[in-house]
Amino acid sequence: MKMVGNNTSNYSYGIGAYIKGIFPVSQASDLTLELGANIFFLDDGGSGDGTAVVERGGDRSAVLDRRGDHRPVGEAQLEQS
Repeated sequence: MKMVGNNTSNYSYGIGAYIKGIFPVSQASDLTLELGANIFFLDDGGSGDGTAVVERGGDRSAVLDRRGDHRPVGEAQLEQS
């Protein structure tokens, strides 16, 4: 990947990794955790300096049916058809 923006012409291509985990909390909800890291090295003749960016995030999602009950998606769809 390439860093773009003001004052980034001195950086060479970088490398990165991204990890995402999803953990069930109940039948109708889950917790998502995300972690990413990108490393960009300066293209200045080999001093080894650079910039690292670490990203983190998370989310909790739940499935609701029309009545507001927390139920798995499959059950709610079966009752509606």
